[in-house]
Amino acid sequence: MSDYDRPATYDAKICTARKSHTCDECGLAIAGGEKYEAVSARYDGEWCRFKTCMPCRDVRIAIIEAQGEEWGHGDVLEIAEQIADHGNALLNARLEQIRAADHRAKPDGRAASGHTRTG
Repeated sequence: MSDYDRPATYDAKICTARKSHTCDECGLAIAGGEKYEAVSARYDGEWCRFKTCMPCRDVRIAIIEAQGEEWGHGDVLEIAEQIADHGNALLNARLEQIRAADHRAKPDGRAASGHTRTG
């Protein structure tokens, strides 16, 4: 059982960015024209919004599949690496796909996916 508190309201949809956004998981920019997941959720009466790039969304889905339970947003790459370190083959494969796609920013701040590190 997880410590994840389920929101009273949760709406997730796939959108196409009209302008640049920042992924709330990895901190890289989501460029205009790229697809991303937009989530609106209400926890204890407070509305929260999350924007997640598609590679991070894929990793979050793999974590849910690996753990067999849901969890909240944030720190997806750190959690994925911790689980992968314990020998989870599915998560290892997903992380390798992201590394192969060079999702993480290069020293110049650019990534092969077109994402740019912000902040």
